[in-house]
Amino acid sequence: MPYSIVSCLLLLLLGSSLTTAAAGGREAAEGAKARGSSKSKSNSPVQLIIDTDMDFDVDDVGAVCVANAMADRGEAELLAVVHDMGYPRGVAAPSVLNHYYGRDSVPLGAFKGKFGEDINGKYVDDLVEHWPSPVKNYTQVEEAVTIYRKVLAAADDRSVVISSIGFLTNIANLLASKPDNYSSLSGYDLVAAKVRLVAVMGGFYPQTTTTGEFNFNCGKGLMGQPYECEGKSREAVSGMPPSVKMVFSGGEVGSQVNSGGALTTCAPENNPCRQAYIDLCGYGNDRLSWDPLTTIYAVRGADAVSCSDEGGAGGKNDVSADGTNKWVPGDSSNQSYLIMLDPSAPGKAIDELLCATPKNPQPPPVPPPTAKWDKHAGDNCYGIRSGSSRTHGAEDLEVPPEASCGVMSISDCQRRCDDRPGCTAVTVSKATGDQYNCFRKADVNLDECDHNTEFDTWTRE
Repeated sequence: MPYSIVSCLLLLLLGSSLTTAAAGGREAAEGAKARGSSKSKSNSPVQLIIDTDMDFDVDDVGAVCVANAMADRGEAELLAVVHDMGYPRGVAAPSVLNHYYGRDSVPLGAFKGKFGEDINGKYVDDLVEHWPSPVKNYTQVEEAVTIYRKVLAAADDRSVVISSIGFLTNIANLLASKPDNYSSLSGYDLVAAKVRLVAVMGGFYPQTTTTGEFNFNCGKGLMGQPYECEGKSREAVSGMPPSVKMVFSGGEVGSQVNSGGALTTCAPENNPCRQAYIDLCGYGNDRLSWDPLTTIYAVRGADAVSCSDEGGAGGKNDVSADGTNKWVPGDSSNQSYLIMLDPSAPGKAIDELLCATPKNPQPPPVPPPTAKWDKHAGDNCYGIRSGSSRTHGAEDLEVPPEASCGVMSISDCQRRCDDRPGCTAVTVSKATGDQYNCFRKADVNLDECDHNTEFDTWTRE
């Protein structure tokens, strides 16, 4: 969906719940600040699994990118990334990101059911089509539950942290899974033995007042029919072993924090994290930070995201089948929720990680040094424009499609094409002197371009 529509719809979902949640947060904040974070201090890397619905919104990209950055610093070991909705290309986007950070060895798993199978994200398709990665489709990876069981079985007891930043389909299915070749334990017993913390981006706290939060209600109205996702949030939360700590990062927390816009200027053009944010948000624009905030909390603890993780401590999250939730006070559970203490600080922490140079990046594709550019004078090649369903001989690589990537010389424009994965041509128009507006293109078919125009198109052999 277009970014503007996504933003409006998500804000409608958040709207009426934020007031109630924020009020509960203010009442508890002072006491929570005194109690502080419950994260244990250790020099060993956090053993991290990310469970993501990467497709609909770009903050999932932010989460996987900051996880890789923390892994570069020795703070985390990324054990696996699993995808929890059915779009076949969805799991390929984390493959692109991990490849960029030099982590092709991280296991990937995918939910392969009907839920969300037809919901494609603009940035996902861009990354999969134009950036290098070993995985392009979920047929190349195992089922998410299989990867969960395999990774957990090999882990030390009570060592694994799960950052759940999407739908809870995989976690519910994991808890219900039976013994297999990887472990003689049931899913419930395997989670109890191996997992110490599940950080869940989902719900509102202390309760929802309308339709529920996106991750808990299967993206109601935005993800198509719920199919296999229906009721899974309730199953996952109520079915978690009591020995496993669950901390919920509500919609009211991440919605106070902006991040990601800095990537436009701090990261090179071959950085897929940067491109994903540009695809969805535009150049230099931030996005709300639900998922990267939750993931940083999972690794670094509450202080690192200026929160307390003791909201409602001892009580339980009562999640209904329709995805609405309310907090039930108590004193005997291992559940709590985040309370934001300083919303100005977490965005800086997120952007600092997003802007960090990868420790062992995969080198960007290098065009042959003898590459030759052919000029096609008068040819204007571009893609579909509003009001028309016809392409004019090319796929646009700028965002928005009619934008240029700047004013520069022809040779500099060609070098900018080299920097953009998938670019095979540039179309230029005269600006002033020897300076031109530069538009990068892919999949050029010269026969379909507009001819006898004031534009020229250069194609690379």
